[in-house]
Amino acid sequence: MMIYRRKIRCSFFITFLLFVFTLSCAAAAGEEITRVLLLHTLSPEDIWTQQATKGIRSAFADQQSSTEIYIQYMDVAGALRSDRPEQTMKLKKLIRAKLPPGSLDLIITTGNEAASFLLVNEEELFEDVPVAFCELTNTSILSVFPRHRGTGVYSTSPVSLLLREIIRLHPGTPISLVADLTPAGLRDLAHFHNHLNSLSKRPEIVTLAGLSPEKVPLYRESLSRETVVVFGTCARTLSGAPILLGEMIEAFSSLSPSNPIYTIQEEGVSLGALGSVAGNAFLKGRRTGEIALRILGGESPASIQPELMDSNAMVFDFRKMSEFGITRSRLPRNSIVINDPADLLRKYGPIAALNIFVFTVLGGLAVFLRKKIARRKETEKDLLERSKYWETLFQHSPEGIIVYDSSGKIIEANTRFRSLFSLSREQLSSESLSSVLPWENGTLLRKDFFPEGKTPSKEAIIPNRNLVPLTTSFLPFSLSSGRETTFCALVHDISGRKAMESELSDRVLFQERLASVSTRFLLSQDYTGSIQYALETIRLLADAETASLFRIPGQNGTLLPEHEAIGPGPGPSLAEVITSTSEQDSFWKTLIFNEELHRHFSFIPGDITDPDFQKERDAFIKEGIRSLSVFPLFLKDSFHGFLALVNPSEKWFGNSEDILFDMVRDILSAALEQRTDEECLENNNRIMNERFAGAIRAMCQVSELRDVSTAGHQKSVSSIAESLAEILGMPEDIRKGVLFAGLVHDVGKLYIPAGILSKPTRLSAPEYELVKKHPEYGRDILSPLAFPWPLAEIVFQHHERMDGSGYPRGLHKEDIRIEARILSVADAYDAMTSERPYRKKKTSAEALAELQLLSETAYDPRIVKALEKYCSNKTAA
Repeated sequence: MMIYRRKIRCSFFITFLLFVFTLSCAAAAGEEITRVLLLHTLSPEDIWTQQATKGIRSAFADQQSSTEIYIQYMDVAGALRSDRPEQTMKLKKLIRAKLPPGSLDLIITTGNEAASFLLVNEEELFEDVPVAFCELTNTSILSVFPRHRGTGVYSTSPVSLLLREIIRLHPGTPISLVADLTPAGLRDLAHFHNHLNSLSKRPEIVTLAGLSPEKVPLYRESLSRETVVVFGTCARTLSGAPILLGEMIEAFSSLSPSNPIYTIQEEGVSLGALGSVAGNAFLKGRRTGEIALRILGGESPASIQPELMDSNAMVFDFRKMSEFGITRSRLPRNSIVINDPADLLRKYGPIAALNIFVFTVLGGLAVFLRKKIARRKETEKDLLERSKYWETLFQHSPEGIIVYDSSGKIIEANTRFRSLFSLSREQLSSESLSSVLPWENGTLLRKDFFPEGKTPSKEAIIPNRNLVPLTTSFLPFSLSSGRETTFCALVHDISGRKAMESELSDRVLFQERLASVSTRFLLSQDYTGSIQYALETIRLLADAETASLFRIPGQNGTLLPEHEAIGPGPGPSLAEVITSTSEQDSFWKTLIFNEELHRHFSFIPGDITDPDFQKERDAFIKEGIRSLSVFPLFLKDSFHGFLALVNPSEKWFGNSEDILFDMVRDILSAALEQRTDEECLENNNRIMNERFAGAIRAMCQVSELRDVSTAGHQKSVSSIAESLAEILGMPEDIRKGVLFAGLVHDVGKLYIPAGILSKPTRLSAPEYELVKKHPEYGRDILSPLAFPWPLAEIVFQHHERMDGSGYPRGLHKEDIRIEARILSVADAYDAMTSERPYRKKKTSAEALAELQLLSETAYDPRIVKALEKYCSNKTAA
C-alpha cells in the first residue's frame, strides 16, 4: 500500500514539471529576440573593456531582456592600425559575414575608434541601425555624430585628467611616456601627444615605445631622477611576446625608486604605481546599457540627449604618496586613496566592532554553555571515578599511610607503608598496631598514635617489627565518620634527608672555615699569623696530624720549611724530616713535576721502591708518617712551594676537590710569592740605604774638611735631630730623613770661600749674605741625586723660622717641612754649645734657655719641648 502511494506521488510530480516546461517554451517562442552588436575599441584583456561589458550586461540582465549580444574587438582584428587598411577590410568582412544587413537591432560602441569606425562604414554595414555609444571622449566625433542615428554616454578623456594632475603635483619635471607598439599602445601614445599639444606650457617629453622588462636598464640612463614615468598599454614586446604591466612597473621601481610612476590603466595603482585613473567603466557601461534598452523599447535616439558622465577620478596609493611627499590636501577632489589605514578603519571599523561584539556575545554564550555542560559531565565522571581515584592516590602516595581504629586494629595500609616496614597484606590483616610498630622501642608514646586534637608532624625514630630503627616524619590525625572514630598516620622516611643534612652541615662548616682563611689573608697584615691560622684550619678540616708549608725563597730553587701546624701530642714534623739539600729537592720535585700541574697527589712512604729515595722513605717511616697528601702551590704556572698534610682522613680527599680550597691554595701561593718578593725588596732596600748612607757620609766628610772650626758639627746635628724625631714619635722615613739631612745640611758651604768660613772675627754684611746662600747651594748639590728622602728640600729650609724671619724664602710655620724644623732646632742647639773662633760656647742650660725664649717665634714649640726631654735624658745619663 505504501509503495503504491509513493508511485502516485512521483507520477504527479513529473507531470507538474512537464507542464511548467511546456509553458516556458511557449512563452519563449512568443517573445521576440533582439540582436545587439557590442563593438569594442580595445581587446578583451583590457580591464576597462571588461568592466564596461559587465555594466552593459548587468543592465540587460536587470530588464530580463531577450537579447543576443554579439561582441567584436577592433584591437583583436587589427583595425586600429591606420597603416594597415587591409585589417579594416577584414573586420568589415567579418561583421558582414556574422551579421548581414538587416539582422541587427542596435549597435553599442565603446571608445572613440569604434564610434569613428561606425560613422565611416554606416552606409556599407550598418544602414539605419541605431547606435548607443559609450566613453566617447573625442568632442569632434561627438559634434558630427548624427542625432537621429545615436546617442549615449560621453566624458572627458582620462589621459587629459592624468596629465593635468601630473603637471600640478610634479611641476617642471620631465614626463616619459611608455607604451608598446600594439594598436592600443599606439593609440595611447597618440592620445598623450594630442592632449600635450593642447597644453599652454608643454613639459619635456621622453617617449619609450616597445620596451620589455629586460631592456629597462638600457633606457633608464636617459631619464633623470625626477622624471615622471607614465605607462600606457604594455601587453606585447616587439617580438610579440606577452608582458605584464606589473613586470614593467617593478623593473622601473627597482632601478629608480625616485621616479614617480603613473598608469592610464586603473589597475596600475594596485601593481606598484603611485597613481592611475579610475574610469568607472562599469557605471558608464551600465548607463549605456540602460539607454540602449530605451532605444530598443521604441524611443528615438534623437529624443534621448547624450549624457555627460564625467566620473573619471584619480586613484593614488597611500604608501607611494608617503614616499614622494604628497599629502591628501594636494590631491584633486573625488580622488580615491587605497591602502590608507584611516579609510580602512572608518570603512570597516564599525562593522568589525559589531562583529567582535556579536562574536564576543556568542562566544561567551558558547563558552558558558560549554562550561556548564562540561561541568556536569565532569561531575558525573568524578562521581563515577572518585573511588578509583582515591584508591590509586592512596596506594601510590610517596608517604606511608596507615589507617587504624581506636583499638589499634589496622584497617588499611598503602604500598609505601608496607615497603618501609617490610610487611605484606596478609601480615597486616592479622596484626595489631602495637605488634607492627613496637613504639615502646622508639621515641614515640602510645598517645602519639591516638591524638585528641590537631597535632603537628614530628621527627621520630620508629622501629619495625625486627627492631630496626627508621628515622621518619610522623603525622597522626583522626578521621570521624558518624559514630566511629578512626585514625590515620602519615609516615615519611627521612633517613636519606637527615644524612644529606649532616653532609651539607659538614660541607658548610668546611667552606666557612676556608672562607675565614681567605678573609684572614685579605684583612690582616700579619703574614706569619695568617699562614699559621691557615695551616691549623686546614689541618683540622683534613683531620691530619700535621700541616706543613714549604717554599722556594729567592732564586736559588731550594725548598725550605716556611711554617708548620702540629696537632696535640707528639705529632710527626715534616720540617725535621725534610732538610734543605739537593737530594731532598730532587725527591720532592721529582714527585711534584711528575704529576699534573695544579693538582694534588697522595702517596704512602712505605710504598716507595725507588732505590734513590730509600733514605727519605726510612725517615718518613721513622717519624710515624703513614701517608702524605701533597698540594703543589702554583701561581700563573710558577711553582712557589707545596702544602703537605700528614696522615689526613679519607673523607678529606673529596673535600680537597672543592673550588674554594683551590682558591685557598691560590692565596697561599700568592702569599709565598709576596713573602719572597718582600724579602728581596727588603734586601734591596737595605743595600740601597747602605749605599746612600755611605755617599752621604762621604759628602759630610768633604764639607767638614773645608771648615776645620766646625768639624764634627754635621754629625752632632744629625745625631741630635734623629733623637728629637724619635722623641716626637716620627715614622721611620722621617727619622731617616733628618739623620741623613743633618749629615749634609752644611754641604752648600763648599761653595763659600774657606777664608770666610774660618774667619776668627765677625763677618761683614756682604760676607754674611754670601754665607746665607749655603742652603741654596746645598739644594743645588743634592737635587740631582735621587735619594729616597727629600734631603735637598730639608737642607734648603733648615734656616727658615716660624715667624718668617728665616732665609732663603721666609717661610712661615706649617709651610716649613717638619724635618727642616727639627733640623733647625738641632743645628741651633749644637752651634750654641760648640766653640767658635769669634765667640765662646754656651752651656747646655744656657742654649736651651735661649731656644725656649725663641720658641713659637723662631722655633717650633713641640720640638723645643722635645729638646728639653733630650737634654734631661742626657743629663740623667
